[in-house]
Amino acid sequence: MIFKSGKTYKILKYLFSIAFPAISVFYITLSDIWTGIINLPYPEQVSATLAAITVLGNALMGYSAEKYDAMKKSGELND
Repeated sequence: MIFKSGKTYKILKYLFSIAFPAISVFYITLSDIWTGIINLPYPEQVSATLAAITVLGNALMGYSAEKYDAMKKSGELND
């Protein structure tokens, strides 16, 4: 997966590096603090799912960046 647009790459990088981890911590923290009042469902499962998505997304982004750099060095891409 090679991103042709720097904007797409930046949005995904933000989601995987900042947004998803922050949402995960926020959700599990609120579910612990507000137990009995809000009752957020499945805090461990939601947090673990977001963590898994974050790891997979970062791995794919890293692979894409390496592939992009290799293609750029070899002259396959014309920026």
